[in-house]
Amino acid sequence: MDSKFSAYKGDLMLLMVAVIWGVAVKIGLNDGMPPYFLMACRFFIAFLAMLPFGWQKLMKANKATLKKGMILGVLLFLGFMFQTIGLMFTTTSKNAFLTGVNVVIVPYLAWLLTKKKPDLYSVGAACLSLIGIGLLTLNGVTGINQGDVLTLICAV
Repeated sequence: MDSKFSAYKGDLMLLMVAVIWGVAVKIGLNDGMPPYFLMACRFFIAFLAMLPFGWQKLMKANKATLKKGMILGVLLFLGFMFQTIGLMFTTTSKNAFLTGVNVVIVPYLAWLLTKKKPDLYSVGAACLSLIGIGLLTLNGVTGINQGDVLTLICAV
């Protein structure tokens, strides 16, 4: 029971951070902060928060691990870059919806990469996720704009 409560507590904390950070980014962009500055702050804060937990492993990492980490870091940066710049040109709710589309894309990307067709359960879950994300985030918003396209690139 205690571990189940801890899992919910952790999920709730992640949700709070996501909501707070999403609102903070939109406010920062609306106040004229450059998107790269916001991302630099975000990554620097994450670096400082994680450093106490991983500095010893970082010092022991070999070149291959560092190279793979750098590649993943660049991909993560590009995803956040597309999302943050997309947020400049679209609403927060559309940005959240389109970013959440990655949940729906995963079974199909896996199909493309592994040649293993998603089962009916995965297709149904993807459709329900898309409907749920839409109901939670879209509020009479229609049309597609430059920010939507950039955010979709982030989702992929």
